[in-house]
Amino acid sequence: MTVDGPAYVSTDSTARATSGKAITIAANAAGVGTPIYVWSLGTAGTATISVRTVTSGLLLGTETVTFTGDVTGIAVAASIKKVIRAGGFTSSNAVAVEATDANGNGVEGLTVTFVSSDVTVVPNGSCAEDEGGVYYCSPATTVSSTSGQSATLTIRTVDPAVTTSTTYLTTTYDVTLGGSISTVTIASDKATYSPGEAMVLTATAVDASGNPVYDGQSGPTFLVANKALGGTALSSVMNAYYDGKSTSQTRSGLDVRVFRNDNTLFAPNAGGSFTISGVYGTDNAKSVSLTLSVSDDAATTAAAAASDAALEAIDAANAATDAANLAAEAADAATVAAEEARDAADAATAAVEALASEVATLMAALKAQITTLAKTVAKIAKKVKA
Repeated sequence: MTVDGPAYVSTDSTARATSGKAITIAANAAGVGTPIYVWSLGTAGTATISVRTVTSGLLLGTETVTFTGDVTGIAVAASIKKVIRAGGFTSSNAVAVEATDANGNGVEGLTVTFVSSDVTVVPNGSCAEDEGGVYYCSPATTVSSTSGQSATLTIRTVDPAVTTSTTYLTTTYDVTLGGSISTVTIASDKATYSPGEAMVLTATAVDASGNPVYDGQSGPTFLVANKALGGTALSSVMNAYYDGKSTSQTRSGLDVRVFRNDNTLFAPNAGGSFTISGVYGTDNAKSVSLTLSVSDDAATTAAAAASDAALEAIDAANAATDAANLAAEAADAATVAAEEARDAADAATAAVEALASEVATLMAALKAQITTLAKTVAKIAKKVKA
């Protein structure tokens, strides 16, 4: 067996090994093992222990051990409860913080505490170690605290790098206060679904002051539907309230504000409307209701076909209108041409009439001249005879 990294190995648990990167152990009977102890060299890092056979050097397996250094930082690892319960209650595991060393490895065995920005709202609480350098803090509220109040928690651990005074490594976490459920409303992600389509239902709850209820309260188990829904039963699908919201989505186990998927609830397969409703409160004095619908596939197909036919008819009508407009434009052009021809004919007729009038006048003048000439000739003739 050999170790690679900042560690020694030994089979002795009573004395800390100060040397030894390899040991040889005898094979034991089945089911009986020899404990192997891994000792830190005092340096942060990861050591890898390799187990091989002595004769052939065949690798049987490996294990890793991480040695952490002094804590160098603390940060919020998971925000679980942001709205904590007012009126003198402890909100268990409201926030998880992680303490790490310079290599980012979790540091265990620390004392983690917090102080509040307003001790009249959140006077105290505790932080408990989980594993891997993660610590869960649980703030408590005063009896006189009320919904809507808030406080900032400064979560801290002593900084070992400072030896001349007590200095802390810190991180902050804001909380607000809420009360018990007073009023619930429900909504869906859509108003109309296809048959069997995935749907998301959300319930919103406020306390008597109109503020979001405190985190972690159970979701509305009283809801029922008047038609069969698909997926998880509606009475158990709604998860706990966080930030005043409960949904049919699946919350992540690592972060309650992250949803893994939406496919836990499905609309009915039959078309038409359906209702989700329920009663709650003291003696079921309050009620909530939401009416949704499922589209009819056959009716939708028929409507789509009718719509297509109507669009085709509109296209044909538009084409006919275009043709009529072109014909009207041609008729207008012919009318203009005819009017121009008529005007030309009228002008020609007027010219002919004017010419005829001039010819008649000339003929009359010529006739008068001929008559005068005849009279003159007659006079001359008489004189000649005489």
